Amino acid sequence: MNQWANRLVWSLSVMLVLAAGTEAFWNGNVQVRIYNSLEYTKDLTIHCKSKDDDLGARVLSSGEHFEFQFAPHMFKKTLFFCSMAWDGQSHWFDIYEEDRDGDCNSSRCTWDVKQNGPCTVATGTLLFVCHPWNK
Repeated sequence: MNQWANRLVWSLSVMLVLAAGTEAFWNGNVQVRIYNSLEYTKDLTIHCKSKDDDLGARVLSSGEHFEFQFAPHMFKKTLFFCSMAWDGQSHWFDIYEEDRDGDCNSSRCTWDVKQNGPCTVATGTLLFVCHPWNK
């Protein structure tokens, strides 16, 4: 092979290895769905962000949900966090953390926001797990 062909093969190999390390390469986008499950039909104001993206604030009535999707970072560093407020209270939570949620059920992470914190079904189980708010 000539030098140009060697460089091309090497470059394509490197790109394939980097792409293969990403969840998005194999599974496509991750979808995060967040339900307002507060008691007494309270409205939930939610504002989600990552280091690179601001998804904006929105108000969810009781039972409504907000959904977003993204391609995870190839080095498993993806993090989305949300501030959530109702009745003068304000909390925040890391709604998608790659190490914790990287294989959430079929690339869809579903959360139910309750007064004590967000709850989800643990990956690979049918157990409903609630997390405390971040401090």
